[in-house]
Amino acid sequence: MNLDRIAFAILIVSVAFTFGCEDTREHEHFMNEGECIVLRNEVKQEPLGYYTVESIDASKASGCALTLLKDKYLLNLNADYYVSVSPKHPKKNLRLIEYFRHRYYTDTTRLSGFQRKNNTVALDLDKQYVMRSDKEHHLKYYKWKYVYLTFQKGEWVEDSASLVNFWPWGEQRIE
Repeated sequence: MNLDRIAFAILIVSVAFTFGCEDTREHEHFMNEGECIVLRNEVKQEPLGYYTVESIDASKASGCALTLLKDKYLLNLNADYYVSVSPKHPKKNLRLIEYFRHRYYTDTTRLSGFQRKNNTVALDLDKQYVMRSDKEHHLKYYKWKYVYLTFQKGEWVEDSASLVNFWPWGEQRIE
């Protein structure tokens, strides 16, 4: 009889603990965007069509996350893929983000960042690292190229582009 009461008490305490605790795990995607620790309980989520938008919750975020990432939004396209959007909410540019996402998509490249100011856009593109012998990095995406565009005569025109020099494989596909 005593064991039943102890088991019941443990169950009640664990349920209360589970529902009473906030998620203090680190938010990996936001931490990739800024040089500070961001916890999952500092991030709010909202639906946007088929996607989810994540942003820093000003009422819960620490000073670093709030300062560095307050105008940053993560447009989650699926479980492993998001586009970092700033300084405005993705709903204001969703069609344009989709346009550039499809324009720059290949089997090894994808859009990872979108920043718009008036008639200019800056894009970040990631490239997939393909080298079967490298167990740590094989098939992961890394920052590859920055593209700058302006809206001229009814279309987006590429002004310039620069490669990230850190990755020697950026301009080639390595098998």
